[in-house]
Amino acid sequence: MRQVVPPSAGAANSDGPYRELLDAFPAAVYTTDAEGRLTFFNKAAEELAGRTPQIGVDRWCISWKLYRADGSPLPHEECPMAQTLRQGRAVRNVQIIAERPDGGRVPLIPFPTPLHDPSGKLVGAVNMMVDVGALKRAEEHSTRAASDQAALYRFTDRLYRSSSISDVYEAALDAIVAALRCSRASILLFDEASVMRFVAARGLSPAYRRAVEGHSPWKQGDVDPSPVCISNIADTDQDDALKRVIAEEGIVSLAFVPVVANGFVIGKFMVYHDQPHVFADSELDMALTIARQLGFAIERERAHEYRRRAEFEMLTSQRHLRESEARYRAIVEGSEDAIISKDLNGVIVSWNKGAERLFGYSAEEAIGQSILLLIPPEYQSEEPTIIDRIKRDERIEHYETVRRRKDGSYVHISLTVSPIKNDDGVVVGASKIARNISERIKSEQHRTLLINELNHRVKNTLATVQSLAMQTLRNTERSEEARDLFEARLSALSRAHNLLTLENWDGANLLDVAERALTPFTAGEERRVTFEGPHVRLSPRQALALSIALHELATNAAKYGALSVEAGKVLVSWTVSGEELCLSWEESGGPSVAPPQHSGFGTRLIERNLSHELGGTARIDYSPSGVRATIRSALASAQT
Repeated sequence: MRQVVPPSAGAANSDGPYRELLDAFPAAVYTTDAEGRLTFFNKAAEELAGRTPQIGVDRWCISWKLYRADGSPLPHEECPMAQTLRQGRAVRNVQIIAERPDGGRVPLIPFPTPLHDPSGKLVGAVNMMVDVGALKRAEEHSTRAASDQAALYRFTDRLYRSSSISDVYEAALDAIVAALRCSRASILLFDEASVMRFVAARGLSPAYRRAVEGHSPWKQGDVDPSPVCISNIADTDQDDALKRVIAEEGIVSLAFVPVVANGFVIGKFMVYHDQPHVFADSELDMALTIARQLGFAIERERAHEYRRRAEFEMLTSQRHLRESEARYRAIVEGSEDAIISKDLNGVIVSWNKGAERLFGYSAEEAIGQSILLLIPPEYQSEEPTIIDRIKRDERIEHYETVRRRKDGSYVHISLTVSPIKNDDGVVVGASKIARNISERIKSEQHRTLLINELNHRVKNTLATVQSLAMQTLRNTERSEEARDLFEARLSALSRAHNLLTLENWDGANLLDVAERALTPFTAGEERRVTFEGPHVRLSPRQALALSIALHELATNAAKYGALSVEAGKVLVSWTVSGEELCLSWEESGGPSVAPPQHSGFGTRLIERNLSHELGGTARIDYSPSGVRATIRSALASAQT
């Protein structure tokens, strides 16, 4: 391949033999003389700088201002180009940030190289600057995912340690503001009259709270509600008076997130933005996770409050004993939680409706039986410890364990145990409140699984993007399409990711993967690319690897092969033999093909990296009648 020699020092921006070529080059290129004075720049350099550089005036760099990677100012006389001219050698592996006059900043990797005349005298230097903003955005996405994970863990920990309902509200508001990146939030719950009331708020005026209190998209007790998002309140058909109140508070965008307990709506929390905001699916997933944890915590605190009230009423005075006992019975019988009492020998004395629903035994079946009836064999060592603590007049709070139902199934519960005393103050038994936390445990396990999966996918995606960037940039000095190549490879990776997301990352059909990978090359000419083969399910790893491979084959065909002429055709076919998948790429009707003199990125990716990713083999044959590629891999069902 011919190597382009940049304009020599002193050529300025004249119409030299290379001016048209370098102006069409997609990367920013400029040259200087030996003193660092600007002698040439192409159109891409002018666009990147956001200004028109001054030939013979600007020194070392075309950018208005420069910064180091850490954000500190970088004087032009210390930039990589200045170092190259002083040291007479190329400077590599340096990242800088260029600022345009309009304030925009662009992260760059410069490639300054010295120029010498035939006698070896330094006459100037040429510099190419590559925009690495896409890689930066991928890194920012990974950082955000880690931040969301940390906020969720902090929220869960604070809920576990909370000792009052106000602690729960404060922890929830902190989590909402941190994870959903808003400056204002609120929590509202239905009161006894089924009116939605503020119970906690962050950054809202009293006048605003009074004006909007009572508004709700759901009724108390609604089942399976969905969040309601408003990207811009001005664009809705809401009542004009309500819109005016919201606008006067400086709120432009807001979201209603339902808070659910025991399957029913008990309230909501609100997210506010002072600018138009489109709520992404990832934000809504995080909001619903916070809402679930908040619902569990509110119900737990309510149960504790009911119990405290019941205990208080039982101890007020003998005059109101019958009334207090009636209230206590109503609370116990009406509670969704299992409330059980036992004597110091572990024999069940009382059994409410909640216990019947949770454990499956009727009161007649349970009363008089040992409490060990409910405890699995592997957990029965807990009971002597609990009895010993009760005898010492100790109360046991938030004890999470496992119990067994009548049908033999296990259930996760949160257990609170309190001593029962006679009139002389002697401990004679214990009362237990057991709450079913199976859904919370399942939710936490699911959340942990999602977080771990998210971390894994982000790391794998970032590694793939970094590999594509380095492979592309490694050949930048020999390529006239570096930026387009990199963006096209990222687009191919993105299309594969979108397909896997639709399939919940359980895998994808081979036909869908192939069609999406070749979308940019088949628009309006579907008959030129044919797909043949049986239904085959790919693993996520196979889908990503084959998407990139097919994209590289199609890119080569569009430039040099069958897709570069109207008569050319491509057949993508696959067969299955036993547990092995064999995929073929066959070109016909195109220009005569000769093996390349140098192995390009696409060839290396397919014959080396792809075989490694798939655990199989990959081969490209440059037959004169057309390129043929054969890829072999174990089926997804056969991979471990």
